[in-house]
Amino acid sequence: MTSTRSAPSLERSPTPDEPSSAREAPVAQTPRPLTTWRLAFLLVATIACLAALGELDPFHALHAVFTRGGSTIRLQPMDHQPSFMDTSLGERLLASLTIAQAVPSRQRILVLGNSQQFDASLPRGGVPRVGERPPITSSLVQKTFDEDAPGRYAVYNGAAPNQNYGEALWQALYWFEVTPNPPRVLLLQASFDTFRKTGVRAGYQTLLEEPRYRAALEAFIRDRDRLYVADFGDAIEKQAERAAQATGTAKATVSWSPETSLRKGMEHMPLFAAREQRKASFLNMLYVMRVQVLGISPTTRRHITGAPLEQNLQALEDLIALAKRHGSEILLYNAPVNPAIDMFYPEEYEGYVNRLSALCGREKVPFADLFDAVPAELWGYWIDGPDPIHFSEQGHRVVHARLAAELLPMLRNRR
Repeated sequence: MTSTRSAPSLERSPTPDEPSSAREAPVAQTPRPLTTWRLAFLLVATIACLAALGELDPFHALHAVFTRGGSTIRLQPMDHQPSFMDTSLGERLLASLTIAQAVPSRQRILVLGNSQQFDASLPRGGVPRVGERPPITSSLVQKTFDEDAPGRYAVYNGAAPNQNYGEALWQALYWFEVTPNPPRVLLLQASFDTFRKTGVRAGYQTLLEEPRYRAALEAFIRDRDRLYVADFGDAIEKQAERAAQATGTAKATVSWSPETSLRKGMEHMPLFAAREQRKASFLNMLYVMRVQVLGISPTTRRHITGAPLEQNLQALEDLIALAKRHGSEILLYNAPVNPAIDMFYPEEYEGYVNRLSALCGREKVPFADLFDAVPAELWGYWIDGPDPIHFSEQGHRVVHARLAAELLPMLRNRR
């Protein structure tokens, strides 16, 4: 069989009904020159947009669209004072703890936990009472000890939203290794949901600005074989990077950088000053979109196993050991869970409670299981259903009553 050399194919001839654009070769578009006027317009438009975003919150507006004008959660404002709690909620921890040290010298009772410690959620249709600030659980604990031993104890609430036990240990190192009078009592709240969270948030990393804390932390994790050590090391690196960038001494900087001056100038811009609020508003909007579009909410069942669970348990063990080494009495309770929802797998939750109880037994730490302490009618309501974490102000009183009955007497007996 022979073959013939192939001839180059001819271009297809356009048909009469094709538009002229199909018959002609595409013509390259010449970009419009960036004239001085165009550059000025872009600059003015950018400044105008930034100014508008500083005054308006588009994420809040989108949130209102998704919720038809409602909100994801309605809270009763509670009594929050910088003298007895971290009012920055973990965003500026060093500043908060510095204020706490100015409290008159008393024996300190340190409370660590998540937002259940300081928030009060309203039931469906509930309306906040303007001008009222009911006490949170730790304030009620303070009142109990004031009645029993006036002037002896000062309660400080170091809780933060979703504070995991790595972060609780990170904070506790400041209280036990840096402050001149370590806490006499450590009251720990264990919430199963936070045992799936890891990492050390940027606000906690501010403690590294205190040289004594940095030295204590580095000594604590040196040669320590624990899962949370990697997170601690990562937090140290991130804080160092931010500090270098803020002072213009980052390794990548080979010449003068205007960043420091720009940051100072931008503090006067409304959008930059409100960046934390915009961030919170953006995350809140994402939550609502997740609920409305994907049908995923905080009450959806989730597995809490594996490395995150083990990492938090290891941090809890080391936190207890740290407190005991400094002569602190430790009380631990398992946080209440809303009986109207089913967000945990029963076998995983039972295993978690058993491990908490066993740990407290080994370390001789008084333990109370408050799983069912707060009835369903005292919990709040989210846009997609019952609030999984926060109860009402009456719930705070119920939790305090259980603590006063089950744990605080043990402390009195040991004095």
